[in-house]
Amino acid sequence: MPMKKLLTATLVILVHVGLYAQTYQPFPLDETSEWRAQRSMLMPPCWDTWWLNYHISGQLTQGGKEYHIIAYDGMFNSQPTSNSGNPLCPNSMVDTSGIAGLIRAEEGKYYTAQIGEDYEQVYLDFTLMPGDTLWEVGQFPFVVDSVDMVDVNGRPCIRQWFCANESDTVCNYMWAIEGIGHTHGFLNSMYHFESNGHFLCYREHQVQVYPLSEWSCIIPSVETESLLSSTIVFPNPTEGLVRIDVTTPCRFQMMDAIGRVIFSGSTDGAFELDISSHPRGIYTVVLTYQGAVWSSRVVRL
Repeated sequence: MPMKKLLTATLVILVHVGLYAQTYQPFPLDETSEWRAQRSMLMPPCWDTWWLNYHISGQLTQGGKEYHIIAYDGMFNSQPTSNSGNPLCPNSMVDTSGIAGLIRAEEGKYYTAQIGEDYEQVYLDFTLMPGDTLWEVGQFPFVVDSVDMVDVNGRPCIRQWFCANESDTVCNYMWAIEGIGHTHGFLNSMYHFESNGHFLCYREHQVQVYPLSEWSCIIPSVETESLLSSTIVFPNPTEGLVRIDVTTPCRFQMMDAIGRVIFSGSTDGAFELDISSHPRGIYTVVLTYQGAVWSSRVVRL
């Protein structure tokens, strides 16, 4: 074997050994951990959106296993899908709270269950290697594409990148980080045509540790959330030109399916973006204002 190929093969082996030789470090399954996520769902003629804050609220023994209870609180909004309005979508903020489910960690895997049900499922599995199927949600298998390490506030965590094949030509890359959650939120489905969720942040002891960016764990007021929740994006789907009607000054970004920013800036009101020169697929518009984060999916036909 040529020396260059031998060196490459050796490095690949060492990388995998380094990744999986680490001591498994699940997120602190205690009451110091909090996650923030946004989840939207198209329920014609409305877009239903939840801004949710997850936290651990105690333990529960079920089926002979010890679980941690994941509770949530936040706000809910039902917004019309067009600017013509609809009485079924009041476009007002409502407080919401409840129990999202149960979770436990064991040997590199996270298991989830519902209270009162002995059945559990593997939620995330960080022992998988590239090429393995992470899980299957809906009709699309999620195959691990690559594995690397990411620093989370000084703690090394495994990150998996995986591909969701939604058609013969489109591959949406998503991530899952040990101890943090995944692209589409915490305890939300990765099948984003169903859940349309978006991970915002994770913090411990009320200190944000991931990501260290504009995504904020600050819980905005209902009034602040309401200003952004009144935003309307249309037409959607679009062949290229999309208008964003927003009623307050804010920062905006538009990202493609793998998270690359293709537009960014600030606005004082309604604005338009032209994605006709970009490939067909799913894009995300993200608005930020005084700690509030609002996002919407845009389908480019």
